[in-house]
Amino acid sequence: MKASVFGGLTAAVVAAGASAAGTPSHAVSITLSPATAGARNVGLTLRMPTVLQCGYPRGGPVTLALPRAAYVPRKIAVAAVRVNGRTAPTVAVKNRAVTVGLPVPHGIVCDSLVEGVLRIAIAPGASLRNPARPGTYSVRVRQGHASWAVPVAVR
Repeated sequence: MKASVFGGLTAAVVAAGASAAGTPSHAVSITLSPATAGARNVGLTLRMPTVLQCGYPRGGPVTLALPRAAYVPRKIAVAAVRVNGRTAPTVAVKNRAVTVGLPVPHGIVCDSLVEGVLRIAIAPGASLRNPARPGTYSVRVRQGHASWAVPVAVR
């Protein structure tokens, strides 16, 4: 066990089941819609704890590495990806890895830091496809030095 600080709170976490930042892997979730095998035009929603500054998530871009059995198009339009309700400023695709930039506040920024949730929603129009066979697949989520293997069930 190791003690980590996340958002000002100290928590004991098992090193193997947590990110470098101390966020337990079970705190990160991914939802597919629909979650049926072979489905096309799948929506994907990632939720993970984060620190928000004036309502904006911090920590840099987030990369979702989808399983080999899933289909990821060569390009995904920024209009198809939302970060906490705002259009993603950047979206890059390399093989099956989708990297989403986080919105950056402009102008004078307040100093309010609170624990919150980072929500990345990839719309069905992005043309993601589920694996052809049912099962539990792993999606690797990375942000900075932190990394999580998130299980996703396909029926």
